[in-house]
This record gives sequence, structure tokens and C-alpha cells, in this order.
Amino acid sequence: MKRLLLTLALTLAAFAPAAAQQNEERQQLANNVVPVRYALTVQPNAQAMTLHGDVSIDLQVAQPTREIVLHALELTFTRVTFDNRPVTNIRFQESDQTVHLGLPADARAGAHTLAISYDGRINTAQQGLFAADYEASGHTERMLSTMFEPSDARRFLPCFDEPLFKAIFDVTVIAPANRVVISNMPQASSQPMAGGLQRVHFQPSPKMSTYLLYVAIGDFERVTTHAGNVEINVWAKRGAAERGRFALQAAADVLPYYNDYFGTPYPLPKLDLIAVPGNSGGVAAMENWGAILYYEEYILVDPNTTTEAQRQFAYTTVAHEIAHQWFGDLVTMAWWDDLWLNEGFASWMENKASDHFHPEWALWTQQQGAREGAMTLDARPTTHPIVATINTADQAGQAFDSITYRKGNQVIRMFEQFVTEDGFRAGVRAYMHAHAYGNATTADLWDAIEQASGRPLRSVANDFTRQPGVPLINVTAGPCQNNQRTLTLAQSEFVSTPVTRATPRWHIPVSAATLDSNNAVSTVTDDSGAGTLSLASCDPFVINPSQIGYFRTMYPRPEFERLAANFGRLSPSDQLGLLYDTRAFGRYGRTSAADVLTLANRTPVDADPLVWNFIAGEIANINGLYAEDPRADRFRTYARSVLNPVFARVGWSRVAGESDNTSLLRATLIGVMSGLHDDAFEAEALRRYHAGNIDGSVRAAVLGVVGAAATPQVYDELLARARAADDTLEKQINYEALGGVRDEALARRTLDLAISPEIHGAEGPRLIFFVSGNHTELAADFVRQHQSDIDARLDVNTARNAYPGILSGSNDPAMQQRLRAYIDAMPEGTRRLAEVSYAAMSERMATRPRRLDEISAWLAVQRTPRR
Repeated sequence: MKRLLLTLALTLAAFAPAAAQQNEERQQLANNVVPVRYALTVQPNAQAMTLHGDVSIDLQVAQPTREIVLHALELTFTRVTFDNRPVTNIRFQESDQTVHLGLPADARAGAHTLAISYDGRINTAQQGLFAADYEASGHTERMLSTMFEPSDARRFLPCFDEPLFKAIFDVTVIAPANRVVISNMPQASSQPMAGGLQRVHFQPSPKMSTYLLYVAIGDFERVTTHAGNVEINVWAKRGAAERGRFALQAAADVLPYYNDYFGTPYPLPKLDLIAVPGNSGGVAAMENWGAILYYEEYILVDPNTTTEAQRQFAYTTVAHEIAHQWFGDLVTMAWWDDLWLNEGFASWMENKASDHFHPEWALWTQQQGAREGAMTLDARPTTHPIVATINTADQAGQAFDSITYRKGNQVIRMFEQFVTEDGFRAGVRAYMHAHAYGNATTADLWDAIEQASGRPLRSVANDFTRQPGVPLINVTAGPCQNNQRTLTLAQSEFVSTPVTRATPRWHIPVSAATLDSNNAVSTVTDDSGAGTLSLASCDPFVINPSQIGYFRTMYPRPEFERLAANFGRLSPSDQLGLLYDTRAFGRYGRTSAADVLTLANRTPVDADPLVWNFIAGEIANINGLYAEDPRADRFRTYARSVLNPVFARVGWSRVAGESDNTSLLRATLIGVMSGLHDDAFEAEALRRYHAGNIDGSVRAAVLGVVGAAATPQVYDELLARARAADDTLEKQINYEALGGVRDEALARRTLDLAISPEIHGAEGPRLIFFVSGNHTELAADFVRQHQSDIDARLDVNTARNAYPGILSGSNDPAMQQRLRAYIDAMPEGTRRLAEVSYAAMSERMATRPRRLDEISAWLAVQRTPRR
């Protein structure tokens, strides 16, 4: 599954400290009864939003038992038999979402068959079997799709809904004859039925976990190709499939690449990529084996509406989900504690594969932002280890966060460098071969890599995966003697606020290089956290060149000043590494908050677009801190003086020969400049909007500017365009432009629109979240008044935390008090995500006065930035 780490769902998702979870009882099925094969026939009724199913489960019983326990949620059983004998002792247990079937006599050890006829429902939120509505030729169409990870297969059929219980799935679907039915495997047969129906039977699946089962029914069409003997299809609603060709090519690129990398060929005869209209509120895609679910905006590419960021995201998302076909599907974690074996590795592989085919995107440089996102969460008291204790389905749903994805991604890259690329790959191949069609743990992977590489990975890997936190390397530079210097490394922990737990110690691979040499020297810190490095030059030096290691670096002040003076000589990755660390130190009071602006002033106007992308984003962050502060105008004047020369260089539209990442920067600058309230800039955006002169790669950004400054007349124009558009993505761009409107009366109209029937599914809550950027209290009050509407459109975890997520964006102490009161009233077991929101808000509120004072004092003595 690829999560959207910049949206509500994952900016919130993290755990309470791991220690707090140890006292909870693990809700896990006993393994005395094991499923071997499911024969499932299901008939959804899209109009009535109901489903009927019949499932026959071949079981293997290890020891005699009088009770069968499996999962079922929101299902009603109409008939149950065990070995063809009726079962009437049926008890549903809501606390752990199980059903207990009391047998009339002990079931002996051996093979048995459990058969259940049941009824369920089709959901409006993206869990279980859900409806995805969209507009087509002036009417509303309905597509059906499943979403089961981590624990929602139990909403679709009674099953042993844990990753350890792998089984074969033999699926039959009864559906309208004029609709396409998709599942994990190719169709084996299709038979017409009375009443305009068809019975579609699919080939049996390999052994797989329940969360990977997939069914979709809709008015689909496809584009198709082959990679070797594997048929690859991109399915989309009728009329949209041609926009799937970019993703189709991405799949054709990476599937053979993974066949080679993993040393185990993709084992299924086909690979479907299914584009579902709308969005989930937090998920881009889901890796069902052989039938990957994507939301349209993350896979369909249209030159008239798709931004460069979305285009790159589409490619990496395809690469991410196909990597899961091995890491997660072929070899599955034994329990959700090791979720990172799925998500951390898929996140790493998506970048490794995509960088292979598109080095011009500089994805590892872009990943500095992902690493920073992980470190921000990892420095707070609410962090957790990568390998975290998961006891319940609710906790499993909260495990899909930046620690699992982003930190997992970053430490894997560090481990690969430590054991060498060849040694790491050999270990992964051995791991795949040993555990194919089964389950594994993190320890199994370390065993394979250590044996294949001959390198002592475990001491480094366990430190970074089994304990939380961000290492901080404090550097002391010795005197220059005979053109040589010795660096002394001392280790501590970087935290945003003091913590009461003991400071961890890490064995950290640390390297350094001088600016006049590409030759790095390396060491691994010892048990006390110390180390030394010897440099064969007295030139300025960089710790962690290319920023592969997962730690922050604190330079002595003279060395920081030397790096600042030579900022243009650093590689883009190292420029970003210094910028990110400098911002973090300034944010938490270790240095001045203005130091990051000092580096911005030293950045050449023609620096790498990714470096300017960060600077523009940080200017937007600081602008948000100022808000209504009377000193805001001075900062905005400065900010425009920094960014205007850069925008003048990149312009409003693409030019021949420019890099793809220049388009990324252009879109960012357009959004940031709008937030700086530049009247001339907004007038030009409006002129281009009315003239229809908008580059497709920045169309959403320009419409965002137009929407933010919209008058009632412009608002009505955007709304009319949204309503008139027949394409889902075109509608979305225009509707979301209305979410950023500054005028309060118009913002109220957008909020009412968000829960109206014309806005489908999770797009409504997302629109509310956009409104909260300018009208936090208004949006928060709206969510509280319409919580039932939010609940119907989002999965349980995301809906529960919509209100805390919006409140936490405010700078108002009264909003902080409201958030605290809301959390305190929540049931104790549901507070984790909200507590993370509160921690982020408290951190910002506590540091804001000092940061604004330091930046304002710095601005008072600044002249025009030197370029």
C-alpha cells in the first residue's frame, strides 16, 4: 500500500510510545485451526448497497476442538455447516471482530470443511467492498472495488483475517453482464445468467493472505502490453484508459527489473492495475496480488491536467506496488509488527527502480524530504520503533506512518551501502527463495543478508529498527596539521522536546568527505557512540555525503560558517542535508531559527530546482508562523525578494530542454507566491486563467492561486467549470481550487459543497481540509457538526481524526485547548493519532515566539540577498 504522506491520513499516523502498548493483550487467532482453501461465491447489489456470499473453507485442524474462531465484521450469517452438519451456536464478539462457532461435537485433527452463507453491505468509505461513484455522460456511475488492508477482508467474507493464515482463493462473482469483473487471477470462465447477470469464475490464486484478495466490478476498459509471458493491463473507467499508458509503460519497465533483482520471477500470469475514481483520503494504491488498486489521480496521466509531481508520483507508485508483489505478497510478514518488511522495502525499491529508469528525476535527492518527514516524527515523544508492537486491528491500521514508510526506506538504503549493493541483493534473493509463499520476520531477513554478504549487519540494523529516535552526531574538528585533520564524533539523540526514557545508542555507519575530494572516509560508531575520521585535506568537509545515513549532524560553528560560505560548492543532496538539519536545529532552539535563511541567501539563483523547492517550501512554513503577526509584511517583502528572481528564471510555462524537476519547482513557487499575497502575481494568474494560457504541468497550482483570491464571480466560474466537467480529475482540480479561498463567506459555501451529493466519497473531507488552511476554526466547527457525514466517507481511523487534524493546524491557544479536551474525551484506546496531532501543535506553539523573534531580528539587519 502506498500512503499519501502529505495528506491528513499520514501526517497524523503514528504510535504512542511502544512501552505503553506492552500491557495490552494481543488480539490474534490461535493457530490450531488453519484455512487451506476458500471457495467463494459473492453477488453484490450495487443499487441496494448489499452483498450476498457463500464461502466454503477447507480447514486443517491440528488438535481436536469444539469451537472454530474466525473473523467477521458487519456480516449476518444465514446458514453455517461444519462437515455438512448445521452449526447453530454462533456468537459474534465485537471487541476483536471475531465470530465463535460452537460445534455439536469435537472436530478431530485433520481436514474439515466449514461452509457459511452470509449477507453484508457495500460501504461508502474505502473499507471492505466499497462504492466509487463518478459522473459519466451526465449521470452518476457506480464502480465497486475492495480494500482490505490491514483488517477489512472480514467485512467481505468470514475468514481468518491475519497475514499468517495464507490460503488458496477460488473466487466466483455474480455481476451484471454489461460490467467487467476483475480479481487476482485471470478469468477461468464466464456464464450468462437470467436477469442480465453473469457468473464469472476465476482461476485459483496462489497461497496468499486475506488482505491481498481483490474484486472489482465496473464499466472498465483497458490498455494492455506484455512483459515476457505476463500480461499487463491498466483498467480504467470507459473513456479514460488511454491515460493509463504512462503507468502501463512504468509497469513494463519495472516488472522485468524486479524479476532480475529478486531472482524469483513474478509468479502470476497477469498483472492488472485498476484505476478507481475518487480518492481514499489517505491511500494512493493497494498491492492486491495480481490486481493492484490505484486511485485515478495517482495513475492516470493527462498532459492537460497532470502536474510533474503527479507524473513522477504515478511512476513511483507503480514501482512501489509492483515491488509488493514480492515483498508482502510472495513473502508476507508473519504479523503486523513487521509491517515495515512490506512498506519500508517497497518504498526503498520504488526509488531504486524508478531512479534506474529515470535518473533525471534525482529521486534519492528528493528523498531528503522523505527522510526529514520521518525524522520530524521520530524526534517526538510519540514516536515508535520501526519494528513496533502491534496488538489489535486498530493498532495495525495506525502502523502505516512515516516511521514505517520513510524511516524504513532510509535505513534500508543505509544498510545496503553498509553491506554493499551486491551483498544486499544476494541476501534479498536468498530470503525470497527461502520464504516464498510463506511468512517471515525481520530477523529472517538479517540472517539472509549477513550470510550472503559476510558483513555484520545485525548490530547496525537492530539499533535502527528496534529502538526509536533520531541519532545526532556532534563533530569536533581537530587542527589542520600537514594538510590533514582528525574529526571526533560523539553521539547523542536529537529530540524535539525532552524525553524521560534512556538515551539510545546506535552503531552508526558515518562517512565524511572534503569539498575538494570525492573520496569519503568511513567508520562505525562504537558501543559508546564514539568514533573518529581522518581527512587528507583541510578543506571544508561534509559529514554523511549524499545523505545516505539516517542521522543529523551538528557541526562546530566555525565549520558551519565555512560550509555556508561555500554553499554553492556542495552537491544538491548535501545542500539539502545542511538545510534540513539547520532548519531542525533552529526550530528546536539549538541554533538561531534564522540560520536556514542565511543559507537561502547563499543559494545561487540557478541552484538545483530541488534545493529551491525546499527553500520555497520553508518560506511558506515561516509565512504560516507569522500569520497575522504585525511583522509579517516585513517577512513577506523579504520572501518575495528571494523568490522573485528564481520565478523570473523558471517562468509560468515549460521551455524546451528544461529538466522535469524545474516543473516541480515552478508549481511550488506558484503556490508559495500566492501565499505571500503578491497582488501583481495573482493578477497575472487570473489573466492566464481567463485567457486559457496555463501550462498543464502547473494547472492545479495556477487554479489554486485563482481560487485563493477568488471574488464571488470567479468562484462561480470555477464552480460552474467543476460541475460541467465530465472527467473526474478535471472536476477535482476545479473543486479543490475552491478549498483555498480566503473570503470567509465563500469558504462557507465550499464547506456546504463538501458534503453535498455532487462531491463523491473522500473528496468531500479533503475539500474541508483544504478550507482549514485559511479558516481553521470554521472548518473544525463544520466537521464537529457533520461528523456523521465524515464517518460515511472515510475509513474509521481517518474519520476519527479529521477534527484533531484540522485543529492542530491553528496557532490559536484556544484551539489547542479544544483539541486537548477532545482527546481527553476519546476512549483511551483510540487516542494515538490525535495525540500525535496534539504533540505537533504543542511543539509549534511552544517554539513559535522564539523563532519569530529570531527571524525578525535577523530581517532587521538584512540587505538584498547576495546571488
